[in-house]
Amino acid sequence: MAYIDIAALTRDTDFNDRVAACYATETPGHIGEYPTVWASSHAWDMAAQPGFGDAYSYAIQTHPDDPDYRPGADPAVITDGMILSAVQSLLPSIPEPPVEVTVTALEPATASIADDDFEGHIRGTGFTEETVIVWNGADEPTRFVDATDVWTTVVPSVVTAPTTLQVTVRNGDETVEPALDFVWTDTP
Repeated sequence: MAYIDIAALTRDTDFNDRVAACYATETPGHIGEYPTVWASSHAWDMAAQPGFGDAYSYAIQTHPDDPDYRPGADPAVITDGMILSAVQSLLPSIPEPPVEVTVTALEPATASIADDDFEGHIRGTGFTEETVIVWNGADEPTRFVDATDVWTTVVPSVVTAPTTLQVTVRNGDETVEPALDFVWTDTP
């Protein structure tokens, strides 16, 4: 690989047009820039991709007497697959839109303080492995089932009198509102 070949590739209009075409197909609506502007501003990044300079140099060396030969337009020199891979590696990561997290139901929503320990499920949407059940303001050991179900072991023996407690979930630093009521009774 010679740096002069990489420099020549940055100025190859056929190659830059192919890069722009790839960018246009990979970014419907052109997520940032017009395709030719993007290709121009990333010409050095593209030309410096592993193998690009060597392929370009080899193509020039194998066609020394052909003034009409255009290595940047030759898909056998730098393939469309090579260009696609390079463009994709240079595209910014587009974050997924945040998933709305909701709490829709407690199962069960009531229990007796005399009951044995049981599984308490929270149903909703947008739960992840990081979702934590918040029971009356305290984080509980949480088991992730899927995006609509998390559960914890509910221990009635820690409650001494009938009461209503607030239950919700926390994803990261955000606590989901509104919380749902869990009712403790003294009747089995």
